[in-house]
Amino acid sequence: GTRVTVVGLYFGSPYSRGYSEPSGGYGLLDVLIGGRPCTNLTVSSDTEILCTAPALVGKQGVVVVIREPGLERSGRMARTVTFNAVYFGGIFQHQVARGVLGTGPSLNRSVPFVPFTAPGVVLAPPTSWAGVPVSVDDLVVDNTVLSLLYHNAVVYMGGNFKIAGGVKVSHVASFDGSLVKALGKGTDGAVHTFAIYKDLLIVGGTFTKTFQPSGGALRTGGLAAWRAASTGQAGAWELVGASLQGAVFTSLANSSRLYVGGKFNQFATQRFNGIAMYDGAGWSPLGAGVSGGNVLALAVLDHMLYVGGDFSWAGGKKLSAVAAWDVSMSNWRFFGKVDGKVHSLLNWDGHLLVGGKFETAGGVLALSIARYLPSSDGQQLGRWYSVGRGIDGKVNALVAAGHCLYAAGDLGQVSDWSGIRPATANLARYCPNGEDANSSAVWEPAVLQDSGERQGLATLYGLASAVPASVAHFDLRRTYFWECGVNSTNATEGMWKSTTNATQGMRNETNMTVTTNTTWDWVEGVNAFNGTCIRHEMPLAPLVFY
Repeated sequence: GTRVTVVGLYFGSPYSRGYSEPSGGYGLLDVLIGGRPCTNLTVSSDTEILCTAPALVGKQGVVVVIREPGLERSGRMARTVTFNAVYFGGIFQHQVARGVLGTGPSLNRSVPFVPFTAPGVVLAPPTSWAGVPVSVDDLVVDNTVLSLLYHNAVVYMGGNFKIAGGVKVSHVASFDGSLVKALGKGTDGAVHTFAIYKDLLIVGGTFTKTFQPSGGALRTGGLAAWRAASTGQAGAWELVGASLQGAVFTSLANSSRLYVGGKFNQFATQRFNGIAMYDGAGWSPLGAGVSGGNVLALAVLDHMLYVGGDFSWAGGKKLSAVAAWDVSMSNWRFFGKVDGKVHSLLNWDGHLLVGGKFETAGGVLALSIARYLPSSDGQQLGRWYSVGRGIDGKVNALVAAGHCLYAAGDLGQVSDWSGIRPATANLARYCPNGEDANSSAVWEPAVLQDSGERQGLATLYGLASAVPASVAHFDLRRTYFWECGVNSTNATEGMWKSTTNATQGMRNETNMTVTTNTTWDWVEGVNAFNGTCIRHEMPLAPLVFY
């Protein structure tokens, strides 16, 4: 586990305890993180405790309990510790039938890549490039992880595996950072996708049946819902309206609708072609659906459902690899052409990110990943952009965490402005810096920490973000904040100055004038710190995710 510092008051001192510190230090206290003990406790001062955090996922609370005889007191901070921003899954090594579950950083930082050096050989120096620090969990999975979902501090994992962490799970399981739990007795085939719809976990894949905790089989086709256990009632598998005949590779849900895509043409007795919508009462087709291939990815922006895959037709129109379904008008629309296959779509703060295996998107050179910005009215064609210099390989999954985009797949290598970097872990990160296109950001490959000789992973398929979508923004990270006081006596305005321009403005963001390609510095006015507002600079790193 990771050593953490808990900061507070009255942990241990003659004043707070009423007696001098014993030779072994102050004791009689517990620290719980996420309801689990933080071990190897050391009270370093009256305001700090050091301890080893338990293995957890997501955002957790901290509780400190002091148990003096006749006096017990406690302090609590809800959801204050974040364990990892990103989870990834795939194949451990091509030569070994084993899956992998890995975790990404909780801080926006980079580390140097240190080549493996055999014992007895002079250590190789770090390379000139840095990457994103990630690690592989000790959890043993006996086959490929194809899909991941983070929800309520639990990671759901699906794939071809049958055993995870020594537990027989049959293709689908939950993991809370310590314990693996089966969902009933699993499914009879691979799980490719998850979604949360109302209070149900939606599971899609190439299975035909699910198995209840009692062992009874439910014929579901490639789509089923897991209803979690509640007070006095065990968890159970359910149909999602009807049995589907075929495979589901992607799913997406909002508060009222569930969309699924894949390779199927029938729900019960109704005809569908690769894509369908469920409103809680029944299933509806999306026009004539798709043909000439399968639906592999879905994303919603405003009133548009964006669809990606390897199909060649949508709604009877020649719409290859990408198409849009206008939810309000109930028709298929063209929004650009991609010259390859699309495996992943992501709505990132109003931008559509497109990942797959292609060279151009919307006529723009964009190796395997592109960004589409819809028009303001949603009726005209939007604009396509590259994302950095792209990725040499295939992108299977995309997620946003904080202000950064993560891509996983069979990446090969990524490019920055000084050269090409190998993406040996098949995971990379891109953090836009507020630029109009992508001129100041680069792709950083992941670097496996403490990996020894094994410095790479085989293909990755699943990605999940532990950062709420509401705080995953495509914009400039804030590098300052305003502190406003009550004494404005004798204060004069400061100004933004550059070598080419000097623009006076009030000390707030709305009245500040910014000139492109100009470096600005804030010059404080006379007695500025007695004024109404003070601008404080913030370091760019580390950035702690929510």
